[in-house]
Amino acid sequence: MSSIPAASVYGVEVDRIRETDPIAATEIERIGRLLLTGEETEEDMLLVCRLLYEHAEKGIAELLLVANATEGDELHSLHQRLFGGVNDEYERAVRDFSDQIGVTLDRVRSPRLYSYVYTCSKPSLGHLAILPLSNFSTWPLETQITYEPGTGILADLYSASESSDQSFHPLSLRYHNGSWRKDDT
Repeated sequence: MSSIPAASVYGVEVDRIRETDPIAATEIERIGRLLLTGEETEEDMLLVCRLLYEHAEKGIAELLLVANATEGDELHSLHQRLFGGVNDEYERAVRDFSDQIGVTLDRVRSPRLYSYVYTCSKPSLGHLAILPLSNFSTWPLETQITYEPGTGILADLYSASESSDQSFHPLSLRYHNGSWRKDDT
């Protein structure tokens, strides 16, 4: 696998793991060194994520899986087994974005797992949405909706036009309890 800067086991309490499972701690350290150079195999990544999950390092396991998985591969399958509700929550958030913002979404590309870029069709004038997008002259708009482990589901809404007017500034939104809100963080 290629080296990914965010793919490391930094922050893992290996000494705590070593007290109960020295073999697992040694494997986590070995694969951690491989991650830093991009020399790990998919089997290494699967193993380290399972070990991290089993030894109460679920957050780091999920970060590694999301950063390295490709839709439909073994890492994605492991993520679904360990963190089953994420896929359904992500799909619900995308549907709610379309309904609440008042646009139709067409998938354009996927930079990584649970991160998709969509083109947004112009809303109908009669649609009641949480944002008055029909007032903007800069179309098409795009949004990137991304699941960030430990943070939640975020969306960035921006103009897809090369010659965007200044009336529409990029907007960050956060999905919380079934609704999209402007992200003030």
